[in-house]
Amino acid sequence: MKRVVFSVLLLIFLATAAFAVTTDHGWPTLKAQLQKSHAPAGSALEKLIRENQDFSILRPDEAYDNLRIPLWLRVHWRKAHPEGNYSPAELRRWADRIASVTHGLTEIPASLTLSGRMRGRPIGRPLRAGS
Repeated sequence: MKRVVFSVLLLIFLATAAFAVTTDHGWPTLKAQLQKSHAPAGSALEKLIRENQDFSILRPDEAYDNLRIPLWLRVHWRKAHPEGNYSPAELRRWADRIASVTHGLTEIPASLTLSGRMRGRPIGRPLRAGS
């Protein structure tokens, strides 16, 4: 009998924990999104995330897809571009493009710091002609 009660309590606890990070349709809570994006309190990023919580313009299956495009960013984009084609195949193509661009952006700083012209200069200090 104790095992049954324990199992039921454990099941209730797990269901409550899962519900805490999602809303009624499986969408992540605002708190979970802010934590995942590491948005500082009061920042422009936090404001952008807060302003783009209308998940009704997304397809329900997007709550569970594995694309690395945050849902709030998808909402932001679709508000600005309602005429777009947002089929699963099209989203996958865009996610692949974004991944290749962001990979390229992470490689740029490393290549700049390895070049002789940039080594030893403080970040943000402009290059002068002839230096």
